[in-house]
Amino acid sequence: MSSTDVYIVNLKTVCTFTKEGAWKEKINTLPKDQLPCFTVSGVFKGAKAQDNLETNSNILSLDIDNFTNLDGVMGVLARIRPHIYSYFKSASGKGLCVLVAIDDFDGIDDFKQIYEAIYDEVRDLNEHSKFDYLPNLNRLRYVSYDPDLYINEEAVPYTKRKEIPYKIEVKEGAKLINIKLEVNKLQGKDRIEAIDKIYTGQSGNFGANGKPRHDWVLGLSRWLCRGDVDQQDALSYILTNYHNPDRGAVWTSEVGRCVRDSYRNYATERGTYVPTKPFDYRDITSATDLEQVRESFLAYIGKEEEYVEGLSDEKIKSFLRQKVVFLKTIYRWL
Repeated sequence: MSSTDVYIVNLKTVCTFTKEGAWKEKINTLPKDQLPCFTVSGVFKGAKAQDNLETNSNILSLDIDNFTNLDGVMGVLARIRPHIYSYFKSASGKGLCVLVAIDDFDGIDDFKQIYEAIYDEVRDLNEHSKFDYLPNLNRLRYVSYDPDLYINEEAVPYTKRKEIPYKIEVKEGAKLINIKLEVNKLQGKDRIEAIDKIYTGQSGNFGANGKPRHDWVLGLSRWLCRGDVDQQDALSYILTNYHNPDRGAVWTSEVGRCVRDSYRNYATERGTYVPTKPFDYRDITSATDLEQVRESFLAYIGKEEEYVEGLSDEKIKSFLRQKVVFLKTIYRWL
């Protein structure tokens, strides 16, 4: 079989092969990226792009890597146990693939809303493993071997959805990415979660093994400050949702310091995350609109430069100068 061979098989067959060791020899001799792989959520026609889904399997995959406490992982997964079709160890033996039966979905956005709802129920898997947020409809799984594979052909489809309060759009004829947030219309936890999701989507510095880093917490705190979230609410949210067991009790103190520092150092940014301030992120539907946006954006960059040069703290000044350089790069894209 060559690396380009493609076959259509059902997931029960994949699970049977995994349990019986059909790929055991390959797993022991080949690098991971040379192992056979499969798409969990369906069959894709032509290129394996998400919008090329041809047949839906009504199955969603959760990837749990580098678990440190398998009992803890299973305890969390018990919350969605009736919906689990199968789970088995990864090729390395250090992770789990969890296949969850889901309701029929209408397109990629609906699939992501189901994934979001499941992710929220089991997100504290991060306390025992590295549990990445990977809501890709076309995500590939490498084959593995697990004689103890679990399968439940009577799994009950998961039907909940979580409404996603924002979306990212790219307007035709412009390379500016307009982040359309309804943050102003959200309150309390909904508002915080929306800001968190955007920051998490942009930050690749979360940390190893699903454990948050100090500088990642600093960044999230700054975004929550920009979103005009109360400082104490920001602290409570981060402590509740992001725990680093490696640091124990020290982590609580460290998070508190990160939040205080961000809210003190970036007090002038409080509330400026709102898209209409200080720059109007309107839809660009014509050349006239684009030119107006360019003028407004250039004026905003000028104000940023003036503000940065007026700071006395050289460390903060150096950091914010990088931000200005980034803004100028965006301006050149327009």
